[in-house]
Amino acid sequence: MNPFCRIALLAAALMMTGAANAASQDFRDCPNCPEMVAVPAGSFLTASNDANAGEKPAQQATIATAFALGKHEVTVGEFRRFVLATGYRTEAEKNTGKNSGCHAMEIPDGQADPHPGRYWDSPGFPQTDQQPVACIAWNDAQAYAKWLEKTTGKPYRLPSEDEWEYAARAGTTTSRFWGDDPNQACLYANVADQTKGTDGKPMDSGHECNDGYYFTAPVGTYKANAFGLQDMIGNVWEWTSSDGASHALRGGSWFYGPMFSRVDSRIGDISSRGGPAFHTLNCMGFRVARLMP
Repeated sequence: MNPFCRIALLAAALMMTGAANAASQDFRDCPNCPEMVAVPAGSFLTASNDANAGEKPAQQATIATAFALGKHEVTVGEFRRFVLATGYRTEAEKNTGKNSGCHAMEIPDGQADPHPGRYWDSPGFPQTDQQPVACIAWNDAQAYAKWLEKTTGKPYRLPSEDEWEYAARAGTTTSRFWGDDPNQACLYANVADQTKGTDGKPMDSGHECNDGYYFTAPVGTYKANAFGLQDMIGNVWEWTSSDGASHALRGGSWFYGPMFSRVDSRIGDISSRGGPAFHTLNCMGFRVARLMP
């Protein structure tokens, strides 16, 4: 390699490492608020591996201002505090859109049928307050972010798709923030893998590794990316909001194998499946973002 190219690459790597290290300082805006991580401004190449629309060519995207993103997905305990403070009832509890509770995948048959009585506190599998909250509709995630904004006086919201992917990549260009090998996933993410379920079998088409959890795992169980963010792939799909209207999900979940356990994975505008974004599934959750001062 040309020595000048080598020097340039080394300098770029040092700059990214410094940015990632600088961004890894965590903070909370209140004692029970989600833990946040500052993410620096920057540019990256977007990609799209859409479950509905297929792959799209990569494009350059720029994050013009620094922002903060939840270190983890919002947990059951954090969502519980919101519900107790406000009396909020989720879309699954209200059976909105003629659905009967949350769509729950309870056995590894690939089906996601509505289940009466399934909602965030009873998603169809055991959980603790440290698990990511699931059975969450886009409307529910928005309601939590608005409550957090009112409670703290800080501009909380859902991340845009570009913010989410930029944060998930953390300076990498590979299909996963740890590289391209899907079977390293169990060090970094809770995904469909060789962990056995209640029927004594692993999920079909899972990763060739064992992450120790068939359903959701406690947040922060696995290794972080270079920005200090955890569970950016796996655990639960995460709602995003672009231009206040798009309701795309990013990041894959505990139910998905290598095809969708990638930083470019998305499920496109799910609101098209019935008006307002009240669709729920027990592998859908979210994390919050906010602007930095």
